[in-house]
Amino acid sequence: MKKTIIIIALLLALPSLCLAGALQEKQKACIAKKNATTADPCSSPTSTYMFSYTGDYTADTDKACFTNGTASKDGTILTATVDASYVTWSTAGDYILWAVSSGDGVSSTQGTIFFSLYVVDTVGDGTAIEIGRDTWDGDNYIRITVYGTDDKIRAYHVSDPDGDTTENSQNVISTGGITANTWYRVGYTWKVGNPGGHRVSVVALGNDPSWEAEADSNTLTDFNASLPIQNIVVGNKGIPATPGEARRVANVVILSGYAADDPLQ
Repeated sequence: MKKTIIIIALLLALPSLCLAGALQEKQKACIAKKNATTADPCSSPTSTYMFSYTGDYTADTDKACFTNGTASKDGTILTATVDASYVTWSTAGDYILWAVSSGDGVSSTQGTIFFSLYVVDTVGDGTAIEIGRDTWDGDNYIRITVYGTDDKIRAYHVSDPDGDTTENSQNVISTGGITANTWYRVGYTWKVGNPGGHRVSVVALGNDPSWEAEADSNTLTDFNASLPIQNIVVGNKGIPATPGEARRVANVVILSGYAADDPLQ
């Protein structure tokens, strides 16, 4: 009789034991999920770059990644709106910048930059990306702008290697134009010396770059050695000009090669 009672008691307890086991497994899964870390944005989606900014740092949307993800830096924001989706600005002097030291984010001699661009409502003149100095030096900079006269993208490489009063100002402009309220993927690539030159690419977001060459190649010269690049800017810092409409830039990447592929597309 006692054996029968014990067996019945065990059978009655079995569902509770199973339920407890199931709950324990669910709890373990919940804890594991809480302890899981998100993918490091400095190691994804590309492992080889000089500079990468996607806004994907958790609770730190102004942080950019440098030198293949071995370093990261916070941005300095002046009025521009910065979130995980994009940087937005509409007034002269609004921007976010990251400091460059010892050429860790970009080189004046050779490189490729890609970024996503969206102009709200009306296309007009205005800078999207600047690569230059803390105190703007009009003789040594790279600048990518929306050229409002015909709604195209124009990129400048301006240098004064000798430090005299004569600058070498070169620019290249896209064949096709852009329209408002549409995302584009803009690319600019440069290489000084011979062979050298610079090109621009403007494609609908999601497409591979389509490079357009300048008319006269081998015309770029390097910056003055005593005036190296000090910052990378999204927005309008060095040449203040009110664009007249809001602009959005997202997913900026700078690579060391000439006419490189876009790792974020």
